[in-house]
Amino acid sequence: HDEIKSRIAPSTDSVKKVTEFLNSFGITEKDISVNKMGDMLTVSMPVKTANKMLKTEFALFRSASQRNVAIPRITKPYYLPEEIAQHVQIVADIVRFPSLRQGPTIFNSDGKVSTDPEFNTCGTKCNGFTTPDVLKTAYSFEYMTTATAGNSMSVAEFQYQYYDNTDLQSFGDACGVTADVEVTIGGNNPKICEAGGCVEALLDIEYIEAVAYPIPLTVIYSPTYSLLDWVNQVMDMADPPLVHSVSYGNDEVQQTSTEYMDSCNEQFMAAGAMGLSILFAAGDQGVWGRSGVGSTYHPDFPASSPYVTAVGGTNS
Repeated sequence: HDEIKSRIAPSTDSVKKVTEFLNSFGITEKDISVNKMGDMLTVSMPVKTANKMLKTEFALFRSASQRNVAIPRITKPYYLPEEIAQHVQIVADIVRFPSLRQGPTIFNSDGKVSTDPEFNTCGTKCNGFTTPDVLKTAYSFEYMTTATAGNSMSVAEFQYQYYDNTDLQSFGDACGVTADVEVTIGGNNPKICEAGGCVEALLDIEYIEAVAYPIPLTVIYSPTYSLLDWVNQVMDMADPPLVHSVSYGNDEVQQTSTEYMDSCNEQFMAAGAMGLSILFAAGDQGVWGRSGVGSTYHPDFPASSPYVTAVGGTNS
């Protein structure tokens, strides 16, 4: 940590100037936290103070499709004094709206179901779908029975994507695998699963466990969707998992700014230097991305980052 921090942390003078600027608006030290790498400040303040400090106006925005999701965002540009702005790369989580996760889309245009036996190894409800045995055959691996001491892995979940042990047990029984969570960070609300709100998280947990159990699994949950906050949270952990699987992302053109992607990339690079492996989904919409079919291809971010491993599907 110390060696990486020495390379990426801003100068003491920069941190001092920004902190004093915050103090001038009545924000005390207890409301300011600095991440372990020393390059990110997290600040808590009333909306009225934020409006005055950034010369903008915040409003509370509620999702039209998921009414329980409401987040504050600015309604007009924000400003920092020039003498402060030169020390700040980005003010995060005040502009960008997260893309809320929907249930998976199932494509089966010709109505055909594979006759390969691996597609029928998780009970009748899953006939024709990609089961753990399908992956086992396609990628020529064997299920693990032991794990090397010190190995660890995690999945990242956001925006009310929780899990419940009943579904994990049902999946394990049907498919002949084990799906257990060793540690949960950020909380869990299994009742959400009763309304069908846990599909993404359950899918992530069940399949990483099917492939890599008995390596201990940690679920890192955040109610908001900020990959920058997530990677900083990971690096701030005393003993972070070594492998991180993240099934989230958006098109590069849908990101707030180049500065936001640069900030994420710097943290991904630092995480890699710490020995952490980060795997991101390459996206569900093919070369056109979430922006839709057109004359331009849209790469997915963070999958396009040179400091992570992008994972896509195989069709053989």
